[in-house]
Amino acid sequence: MKIFGTIHIADILWLILLIVLIFFGIRFSVPREVMAQEGQATVRYTLEFGYGTHASARRMRAGFYENVSIGDAIFDAVRGVHMGHVVDVYAVPFQVAVLDESTNIIRFADVDGLELTRVVVEAVAEISEYETLVNGITIATGLQEVFVRSANFAGDGLIISVEIINWN
Repeated sequence: MKIFGTIHIADILWLILLIVLIFFGIRFSVPREVMAQEGQATVRYTLEFGYGTHASARRMRAGFYENVSIGDAIFDAVRGVHMGHVVDVYAVPFQVAVLDESTNIIRFADVDGLELTRVVVEAVAEISEYETLVNGITIATGLQEVFVRSANFAGDGLIISVEIINWN
């Protein structure tokens, strides 16, 4: 039997069954203990300065990390919202991809005089199934660029890791 003379009812039923199976397959493929808990937790996230749309050689110059002190309060530079306190700071060499012409393999090489500053920040966050918020600011790894400031420095960078320290 056809609906409106073009679509078979059996095709519609198969499509609905397929959508339901996909939904339940995704929903129940993740074990319960792995699914996100909700509530308030202390999180530790790492900001990496040097990359981003506003990256500058000034912030990548060797020694920039010395401007950051453990215990500094970090604020969102756009909204002025407190985003936590610095618990660690260190530098890693800035690297570029270079083609090794003898082997035709791309390798990474350090650039003299430039480094990336990594700032580890600890904060209390609201965690839901969908996002992690620190005073309304989404904390997520990937391509989310954040603009931060403290009393000693300001800069933009990427969040490269997020870790839950303990549930409050």
